[in-house]
Amino acid sequence: MSDMGQIIISQTNNGIVIRYKNKNILLDPDGKESVSNKPDLILISHAHSDHVRGLKYVYKRGVKVILSRETYAILSSLGYKLHSQDVIFVKPGDELDLGDLRLSVYNAGHILGSCMFSIELPRVSIGYTGDFNFEDTLITRRADLMDADILLIDATYGHPLFSFPPRDILYKLIKESLKQLIEAGFIPILRGYSLGKGQELTRIAYDFVKGIISVTKEVARFNKLYEFFNKSSLGNYLVGASGDVLIWGLKRARELGNTRFRKLTFSGWTIKYGGRGFPLSSHSGFTKIIDYIARIEPDFVIPLYSNAPFLTRLIQKEFGIKADFFGSKTNNREIMYNISLRGLL
Repeated sequence: MSDMGQIIISQTNNGIVIRYKNKNILLDPDGKESVSNKPDLILISHAHSDHVRGLKYVYKRGVKVILSRETYAILSSLGYKLHSQDVIFVKPGDELDLGDLRLSVYNAGHILGSCMFSIELPRVSIGYTGDFNFEDTLITRRADLMDADILLIDATYGHPLFSFPPRDILYKLIKESLKQLIEAGFIPILRGYSLGKGQELTRIAYDFVKGIISVTKEVARFNKLYEFFNKSSLGNYLVGASGDVLIWGLKRARELGNTRFRKLTFSGWTIKYGGRGFPLSSHSGFTKIIDYIARIEPDFVIPLYSNAPFLTRLIQKEFGIKADFFGSKTNNREIMYNISLRGLL
């Protein structure tokens, strides 16, 4: 059968590749090797390292890279280099004509600058969420709904174990916990990813605590970018100083000699691995993932990341929707979709 009627979607050792006709579209290069076919276009959903660390292995001058201005600013601050003529800036709501395809851009609700993409080909559209959060937070608006016949969706927390409480409930619990710790004479250390969670934790501390808030230099760097692009303050805070509440990244987990400190971790993984903290995540939890799929009503779903196998089986059984997953990166597995038959090959 001619490739003209086929879409080939594959997970490589450096991102997901969508191949249609003679064009290779690379989504979020995340590995440490080049890909077998040079990409014609690279789409970057957001600036977390597990979605961009492979960029230097696949980006060559002349290859167009599509990303938000916020993501570009974050990557530049981290030392990534792109030639200005190769960069195409987008924002949610944008639509681009790119020859045989049309690209629509949506808000992902994950972190500053995060985007989702819908790649519209003749007779079929492919949606890619990257990491997404289908719930409003103190600092982000929930992910947009997109049009997609084939949906590649973040399944990081695609298991019922990760059915997070509503965020307004979590915020109330966090506020009460901080109040109790401070009244007992402790200094809370709020730990989360510096990019994304750090900004939300800064705002939480400012809204919920009357006192001095101190953040690490890394958290402050991303705070300043958030405040610049959103033209709004996350609150008053000091950088690298002592305070009544400290905001740390997850990497800074050293032991503290002062017994007045109490570390709280903010991550969806606290549900599985325990520890003192709250399942406050920048990803969609299980119920929000299911809600999103139900609203999109795609013909075919490809769950991605940690819980992809479980979510694939659930979608097939409970929704009656065709679904498949890639498996490990070393498999370099391809999923073929026949446009004329609107189904798998």
